[in-house]
Amino acid sequence: MRIAVCSDVHANLGGFRAFQRDAAGAGADELWCLGDVVGIGEQPVETATAVREACTLVIGGNHDAVVAGKDNVAALGELGSLGVVSAIVAIEALEASGDIPWLRSLPPAATRHGVECVHGSLADPLCGFVDGVESAGACLDRGPAEELSPMTSMTSGTPRTYRRARTGSTSAR
Repeated sequence: MRIAVCSDVHANLGGFRAFQRDAAGAGADELWCLGDVVGIGEQPVETATAVREACTLVIGGNHDAVVAGKDNVAALGELGSLGVVSAIVAIEALEASGDIPWLRSLPPAATRHGVECVHGSLADPLCGFVDGVESAGACLDRGPAEELSPMTSMTSGTPRTYRRARTGSTSAR
């Protein structure tokens, strides 16, 4: 089975459509969206509709949580910042379209085909980053896995696989 995964769409309908085309070209059987369907971009309603219709798995991200009313808008930055202003615009548009209940229903984590999926990290599903041995160790502490290969979208650096040794220490390779 081929699975195409996106995250941080941020109401960018054109970007999501490009992802769909690439996924179709690669023969993807399923599309997954790991959060932040809305926020920042200019087409929250159209993007939410496209993601809901195309993806077999959608989980909520931190921007989605704010727009859905699960978190305070201040979590996205200072008043007047792009994150806050775009959240307010998205709230108004998605309330008018009736899409807020769908956004509110998105879980912060889900398991599909044996893969545990979150927007952030296993230790902090909404806002966490796996950006080093320490944060990877915190994720590995949560379950029986011995290895963690996070898919990252907004962190910088070289993708790594983190491995838990029998001694309990965590290393990157």
